[in-house]
Amino acid sequence: MANLILQFIRFIGIGFLNTAVDFAVLNLFASWLGAYTGFSVALINGLSFAIAVSHSYIWNKYWAFGAERGSEGAARNLGQFTTAAVLGAGVIGLVLLGAGKSYDPLYFAGLLAALALGEYLMWRLFHLKLDETAKRSGRQFALFLAVSLVGIFINSGIVGGVTSALPPQFGFNQELWTNIIKAGATGIALVWNFVGYKFIVFKSKGSTSG
Repeated sequence: MANLILQFIRFIGIGFLNTAVDFAVLNLFASWLGAYTGFSVALINGLSFAIAVSHSYIWNKYWAFGAERGSEGAARNLGQFTTAAVLGAGVIGLVLLGAGKSYDPLYFAGLLAALALGEYLMWRLFHLKLDETAKRSGRQFALFLAVSLVGIFINSGIVGGVTSALPPQFGFNQELWTNIIKAGATGIALVWNFVGYKFIVFKSKGSTSG
């Protein structure tokens, strides 16, 4: 149970980073193309979510569900979670600020570059290393994509459907309103993804006792 809790904590930390990637890519292309509603934004959202999912695979494989990660202790895991959460939340906040003020695509591209640098430093700080798992990686990644594909349909379906059916509320502009809907969709998809990753994709790694 303790290991499951630590895995979930690390998964949530990765969730902040993934959401930052997702939101930054979404706003980069949406601002570039001027598309914030309906089918157009659903397609862009599908692209941004797919990029975030690919990014997610590496972090989940080597950090969240890595068998050796649980041995580091709760304090170290919480410290790592805080680092990931602060970086991800900071970028998300800046993305929402930019959306609210209708900033141009270069602003969001700059945020993506800053996030990439921050994640590189985190990878070094967390002492993460790629291992020799090529024989399992193909099937594992296929399962990861299958689980994530369901998450993409959940996420994009909510974003496209709600932005089409419900105009901006509470005085928000369309850009910010789309991002608020996106946040809710991300939370719903997050629950599905954790269950799928834990019990389908990384079940053999995550089965060790805490």
